Amino acid sequence: MDHLIATPPTNDNADQPPSAQVTLVSQMTNLMAAFDRMHNNYSTLKGQHLTMRDLNDLSKFCGFDLGPFLEELLQRSQKLVNLYPQVLKRLRPKETEPCNTPDCVHNSHLFSNPRHETPIDESLIHLLLACHLRLLDLFDNMINHGRMCAHAAPLLPPGCEPRLDIPEIKIGSFVAPKISAASMMVAMLLETQACLNVKAQELHDAVTSSVGHNARAAKIPGLQCESLKEHASTTSTDLRSLREHLQELGIIG
Repeated sequence: MDHLIATPPTNDNADQPPSAQVTLVSQMTNLMAAFDRMHNNYSTLKGQHLTMRDLNDLSKFCGFDLGPFLEELLQRSQKLVNLYPQVLKRLRPKETEPCNTPDCVHNSHLFSNPRHETPIDESLIHLLLACHLRLLDLFDNMINHGRMCAHAAPLLPPGCEPRLDIPEIKIGSFVAPKISAASMMVAMLLETQACLNVKAQELHDAVTSSVGHNARAAKIPGLQCESLKEHASTTSTDLRSLREHLQELGIIG
């Protein structure tokens, strides 16, 4: 026993690559940091409070590179879509094998009242939910920005056409016109939202399936998943409504 206490254990895995769990957590942490940076850099608060006289100087309030933002938003949204199955796989219940070791230490009085383990990895769920919620914040900001621009477009002075800061969309050698590219971009954003809504439902199902085993531990994440689904549904509805309004104005095709 003295030898075990005095000598620190050697780490035989020091040179091995990180586990899949560590890699997954690192990916979600980096994604959350990126979403948060995008959120802090894209505040529409000032642009939403304009007087009629301010509309002529609208560009001063909207000095924001929307094109690069949309490109990054799509790329990182797809990253979140790809991470969902990995998290869901980690949430599957693990079968525990019975201990057949005689005089095993887990039978000693030190383990007589062990802390009950939760059937789901709550920390992993919270991290995934944080990423998804911050992404929805970004979508909501973008929708509010679009609403403000849609409101201002008909009031611009004659000869001042609204400019669409949309990433270039190419299909082979064909380059979509700006007005078509804008419509295609909204369609891709809606499709991404639809995929994430399905993943959120799968997460909710995975969490609620564990309620019977440990109701208290699973109930809170279950409610959070339910709230996430409602938020995602509202955001998707708002995005569709904005698309229809921009089409009516002729800003997008």
